[in-house]
Amino acid sequence: MGIAPAIASAAGTPVYRDPPSYKGVKTAPKTKAAPAPKPPPPVALSDAGSFPDVLVDEAGTAHVVWNEDRGDAADVVVYCRVKRGATGCDTRAELNWEKPYGTGDGPQYNSGGPPKIVRVGGQLVVFSHRYPTVSDKPDGGSSSTVVAWTSADGGTTWTPTPAIVGKWNLTQMAVIGSEDDPTILNVGVDPLCGAPGPLRARP
Repeated sequence: MGIAPAIASAAGTPVYRDPPSYKGVKTAPKTKAAPAPKPPPPVALSDAGSFPDVLVDEAGTAHVVWNEDRGDAADVVVYCRVKRGATGCDTRAELNWEKPYGTGDGPQYNSGGPPKIVRVGGQLVVFSHRYPTVSDKPDGGSSSTVVAWTSADGGTTWTPTPAIVGKWNLTQMAVIGSEDDPTILNVGVDPLCGAPGPLRARP
């Protein structure tokens, strides 16, 4: 038959070996990792702000607070809401603590330390520690003062007058417990005043 000779001829075809040392591809060629994407440019929120704190919710919205020194006027806590992908505040509020002043006291002494923001259920709560100005506290003390503003609509509006909730320095804060009975923990120790314990918040 005419097929057998063709098969025999194919079996005798030479195998390519040039150069003789070539054994075929054994390892994958070296490659470089793709360059990391450039981060977005920073967003400038304030030229006068200090001590920022931020809370990011499930939607990727950043709730940012910081303190601003207003010279002879009382310090102001500024709140800014930055939605995911935005380059600035879509809502901005200045939170003030207006208080009576006695002899030797004044707005220039109404100085704020690092503010803190937490979420309690459906509310946002912003804390500010004030010193050396004084105010009566729920426990009767009259040294440094912690005040708190609340928002029930995601930062769009805030209580005009803050609540006086304590006097301890603000450190790391965490919310525990149910929404019906939450506790805000101020986790830290004031070296001059002892262990602060929890701040109780009733939204």
